[in-house]
Amino acid sequence: MRSQIIALAAALLTLSLAGCKLAERPRPPVLFIADAGDDTFGYESRGKDVYVVRLDGSASVNAVTYHWEQIAGEEVVLRNADTATPDFDASQDEDCWCVELPRSAARLRFRLTINRDTPDEASDEVEVYIRLPGDANGDDVVNVYDVERVRSLDPSADFNGDGVVDARDALILRTNACRRRWRE
Repeated sequence: MRSQIIALAAALLTLSLAGCKLAERPRPPVLFIADAGDDTFGYESRGKDVYVVRLDGSASVNAVTYHWEQIAGEEVVLRNADTATPDFDASQDEDCWCVELPRSAARLRFRLTINRDTPDEASDEVEVYIRLPGDANGDDVVNVYDVERVRSLDPSADFNGDGVVDARDALILRTNACRRRWRE
């Protein structure tokens, strides 16, 4: 008899719940954050030494697609602009070892847009400052302070972008011992 009462109670409970719809728990919002990385620098390419500048949007959150575009500065060719980590060759002037760039040309600006043309689109920008090769500390002068950066193997003294501070970088520093003169 007891088991029949329990079965009857279970059947009644099932019938009463059949018409009820359980409330769905709301899903937490999904964040879409574009992160173009920190502002950075590269060096002007010289002769056979082409300096490759790499952008890095890999810290973006919930990115499905990537789209990079240059929005300011001297025009460069952006390779792999539909990936998290595109790159480009820094500008090069074949005719002059001490280039006079306008300030605006030495500062390149790029925009990263993730999930472009969707409701989840997000954007971020990054600036790349193109330095004179040999100017490790970014003061627009190749001087004793830059020599010390090469001597201490500081990563900012990797003037040719090969990932190593070595004799080739010391030679680039020596070759470019001049002051950048800005054209306004």
